Amino acid sequence: MKTKWYIIFIFLFPALVILFFFKVYPLFYAAIRSLYSYSFIKHTLNFVGLINYIKLFSDPVFLDSLKMTLKFNLIVNPLQVIMATLIAVLLNQRVKGINTFRTLFYLPVAISVPIASVIWGLLLKPNGFINGILSLAEIPKQLFLISQTQALYCIILIVSWIGFSYWMIFILAALQEIPLQIYESACIDGASPLQMFIYVTLPLLKKAIVFIAVGATTANFLMFAPVYTLTQGGPSRSTHLLMYEAYESAFSYSDVGRSNAIVVMLIMIILIVVGIQLRALRTED
Repeated sequence: MKTKWYIIFIFLFPALVILFFFKVYPLFYAAIRSLYSYSFIKHTLNFVGLINYIKLFSDPVFLDSLKMTLKFNLIVNPLQVIMATLIAVLLNQRVKGINTFRTLFYLPVAISVPIASVIWGLLLKPNGFINGILSLAEIPKQLFLISQTQALYCIILIVSWIGFSYWMIFILAALQEIPLQIYESACIDGASPLQMFIYVTLPLLKKAIVFIAVGATTANFLMFAPVYTLTQGGPSRSTHLLMYEAYESAFSYSDVGRSNAIVVMLIMIILIVVGIQLRALRTED
């Protein structure tokens, strides 16, 4: 019996309402407010059209944040996808105790991002645990989060650790949907484990990889909590990503119009990057 469309709509309606009020409406509101000049201090609202956007392209702070955001995502997105795929393949093996390892690798998902950031902040302090381990190997003390050259890569490490275990579950689920007969046929034909991974596993994982690539891109372009918690822009603005710049513009400098313009620009960049990913990784079906 064919399900009537209105029954589906009734069940989806509560989720659609939440999606509209917490995702769609704020985006349109930000787009409209980006055309105005507004200050929390002065409480004056003036229509300025595209002035906020025009100023961004001549603003060295915004341009530096844009470059840092693109660099951050150029490293962290492929890293998360590769880590999630490789570890999911390892955890898909049929060996004793594999469920324990799956649980351990999934643990980062159970920890909220702010708490995980605080824990990593304690570990990466100049007198923290990691420097203590390095001192045992007679390696000089590292500045990590307060270093202009190391702070961004520390944030990349933390974000990758938090994110890969979440995306790994999707890859693992896709792996378990692959029929064993395909591997048996490849083995009979003399394929090595590496050849089976490249020519059998990866093509069959393409849809899952596209999904996590798009999801990771969206999440990482909007990354805020680790930057705010650990570095607050970093020394010499070395971790000053666009989301942090939007926050700082609104709540530190009371320039809400500029903040909204940055958010809209960020969403447009995400749409462009996701569009490129979907085109590059598209499947025939």
